[in-house]
Amino acid sequence: MTRAFAGVEKVLLVPTHAFTDRSTQHANVIAAAEEAGVKHLVYTPIIRKAGSEFELPQVTEPDTFTIKALEASDLRSTILGHPPYIESLQGYIGDNAFESGVRVPAGDGKVASASREDLAEAQAVVLTDPGHEGKTYALHGAPAVSFSDVAEILSEIRGTAVHYVPLSDEEYLEHIVAGGLPGPVAEFVLSWVHAINGGEWDDQPGDLERLLGREPTTIAEFLRDYPATAQ
Repeated sequence: MTRAFAGVEKVLLVPTHAFTDRSTQHANVIAAAEEAGVKHLVYTPIIRKAGSEFELPQVTEPDTFTIKALEASDLRSTILGHPPYIESLQGYIGDNAFESGVRVPAGDGKVASASREDLAEAQAVVLTDPGHEGKTYALHGAPAVSFSDVAEILSEIRGTAVHYVPLSDEEYLEHIVAGGLPGPVAEFVLSWVHAINGGEWDDQPGDLERLLGREPTTIAEFLRDYPATAQ
């Protein structure tokens, strides 16, 4: 990586896959960037509320490690906190929510998801425009919605009722494993749903809109094409 970074001024570090040694891999990137003389490193952790004790397996701990490693380094850095992707919503509610309803564990928390395309555009802005070094952003989308809101949005799209069906954790795991997910992955997905129901990503700071210079894609706009059409 030191050779690869030769002559590079800015690096975008996107967290590597969960269930790998993220902390070591990220530390290697930071060390190589320092050695190569990189001037600015942008990191994209999951958003955590100030003072939050929320822990997401395989995600929050390596994020905290990486941010502390950046703070201890000589690199100028920018933290671009990401919410859950809008595109991940289908993984939480399944492919057949139009027919079977939005079947998730009970909770009224909301999530301000953002699309990968909007987040990528914001990353490009930070990498190409001056003045972002030393700053931390929380790139929530807008508006924040709950799973019951998702059911209402799908109902409006379809023109018939799509029900919100609260499940126990056990019922939810059985439901998504039956849909094809391996058990450990289903447990991982459940952790994200718990965080959404707990309101971990419901803030609306407007950072994403300001970086884009426009309103970000909404969950309702995304769901109009869910899963490809509303047929």
